[in-house]
Amino acid sequence: MKISNQSQLPRRGYAVLFATLSLSLTIIAFAITAFRDTRQSHRVQSQNQVRLDYSQKERAFLRALLHVVPNSIIGGMMPGASTTPNDFSWDQIFQDALAQAQTDMALDTSDLAILANLDIDVNVISANTGNSSFTPTGLITAPNSSGNFILDDLSSNRPSNLLLPPQMTLHGGGNSFNRTHPIIALNKTILGNPIEELYTEMPYPEISFGYTQQGATFIAKRNWWAFTVNFGANSEDITGIAPSPRTYVLSVYEVPSQLAISSSAGTTSLGSYDNGVEWDPGKISITGSIYTDRARIENLNRVGSVASRRGVGLGSSAPSDQSIGGLVERRETLATTNTFYPYSSSGDSGLVSFTPINRGTEFFDFFVAETNQGLPNQGDPVFIDPAPANISQTIGDTGWNNYSVPATQTAMRIEVGQVSSANNQLPQRLFITAKDDNGTTDTRQRATRGTFWNAPGQPITSPSSPADDDWPFSPAGDDWFLQSEFLPNGRPCLTLDLERLPAFLAQIGLDDVTINNSLWIGPNYTSNETNAPRTPTFPSQDDDMALLIKRSEDLSAYTNGLTIITPLRIYFGDNFNDVATTPPAGSGITEEWFPPVSVFAPEKRFGTENTGGVIELDGQLGILPTDAANGSVTNPLDLRDGGDAFTASSIEANLSSIQRKEDLPPLNALSWLTVIEEVR
Repeated sequence: MKISNQSQLPRRGYAVLFATLSLSLTIIAFAITAFRDTRQSHRVQSQNQVRLDYSQKERAFLRALLHVVPNSIIGGMMPGASTTPNDFSWDQIFQDALAQAQTDMALDTSDLAILANLDIDVNVISANTGNSSFTPTGLITAPNSSGNFILDDLSSNRPSNLLLPPQMTLHGGGNSFNRTHPIIALNKTILGNPIEELYTEMPYPEISFGYTQQGATFIAKRNWWAFTVNFGANSEDITGIAPSPRTYVLSVYEVPSQLAISSSAGTTSLGSYDNGVEWDPGKISITGSIYTDRARIENLNRVGSVASRRGVGLGSSAPSDQSIGGLVERRETLATTNTFYPYSSSGDSGLVSFTPINRGTEFFDFFVAETNQGLPNQGDPVFIDPAPANISQTIGDTGWNNYSVPATQTAMRIEVGQVSSANNQLPQRLFITAKDDNGTTDTRQRATRGTFWNAPGQPITSPSSPADDDWPFSPAGDDWFLQSEFLPNGRPCLTLDLERLPAFLAQIGLDDVTINNSLWIGPNYTSNETNAPRTPTFPSQDDDMALLIKRSEDLSAYTNGLTIITPLRIYFGDNFNDVATTPPAGSGITEEWFPPVSVFAPEKRFGTENTGGVIELDGQLGILPTDAANGSVTNPLDLRDGGDAFTASSIEANLSSIQRKEDLPPLNALSWLTVIEEVR
């Protein structure tokens, strides 16, 4: 008898069971692997997202620094700034930049209005597990581990593994704040061998703002500060992401005006005159870059490279086939020629800002504000009142008025202290201040029309009188470098004879024009004297005082250059700087060389009457903003003759950029080029 076990599975049943189990385990294994890979992918993605978030925060922080640092430097140069030094420190600067960049602000998921505006579900769950507040401490360090936030340009403690810019120095000593505050000062110089220099030729930074061409040099002074940024360092224990510190150099280049045309006045029209006549390419030659606050180009064929602070566009009269290239065209230009597109704006150039340092018509006015050297005493302008105490209470060694008003920086000053009457502004009394003892002393003297020259506290028979002659009358009055007279149009004026100035300084025993090489001329409208001159106006009135420059063709004695600044309308009565002289020793200049000169005035006229002659201009042309120019269009080559007439056919201009420091005049209009670059 045979008995079978009904509970035992057939052999085929076992095979099916084993196959099912194997398939299930395989599916589970695949699911686990997929889950693990998904988790890993999510982890990597989340880490990449956090790193991207840090990168964006860092970029926003750096862009904020571009604006915070220059403003803080200016604030530290204001009177009384040293009484609240923390307001202008690097700690405060970094705090302000972090706040402006909003680096520690996460989306408030409880604010339903924000979620609705962003089209985000109200039931969103925040994933900001690594969200944290950022403070300068722990986030920003000096790359030389000095304990400060930054490594400044005055430090000689430089890490050997970083390629940093050249060291600077403070001529004549330093300020105690220079390790904790950004400092820009007139006495801050480039540490050179064998001599210190205020400006020098240096490589133009690798930026797409075309103030000059890529790979070229320009003339500047580079103030710089290095720091290391480490976003994520204070949240590594939460995110598990190791931070990636980066070291940057923030540079503020002090850039003296050096381009063929530099205009900070509203909108500048390029390529045609105000009457619509196009510049004649046979008479108008422009080499190098042009800078404008805002550019309106009437014909691209008339200009080359244009850099602008507020944008470049075509005028309504531009040919229909011309256009300013878009982003694609700019990239193609870079790819094919390795140079940037010739029309650039600082706002489109990454971590770059460009700030002209100007005060409008205040640029020309010595009396606009208190200065470090004090102003003439109103009761007796022969004497100088001491500056108010708070003038010297600045973070650095230079006050803002002295820095931003070049009229206060001149070596010589000629003030008109008295005129004939309120209705007759013919100069009657002058006060002349000039350098003595190799530039260390200011000597102040007085000349009154119809009497002898006399020095302060000395009788009129003083031996310092040039040949004991009256001013400005004959028989020897013509030996004076100054006269007062009326122009052919009846306007009263002070006449400056530049070829006689060197002999005059020698006669009265003061420093020569290699030291007294910058000159301010204008009315002392603060004077309490009878018939004090009135404040200059712009545009000037027909009976306002003017300045006539004559005998100015041969300036070969001015081997260190010459700068003239005046708030008056200038009339050029003769050729100006038309005689070549010997180049500076050691300069290597072999071609014809002329002393570098700059003339700053709100209005200029060529000739003393309507001559109808040719106006020839070689060099550079600059335009500063004025109240009348704001919001208007300026045509830089609309040059007028002494009769106030403009004739397009009479203008001939050969404009080019300054390439050598030897061609830079003593005083210049300045701009700040602020750049942030990563150091690798």
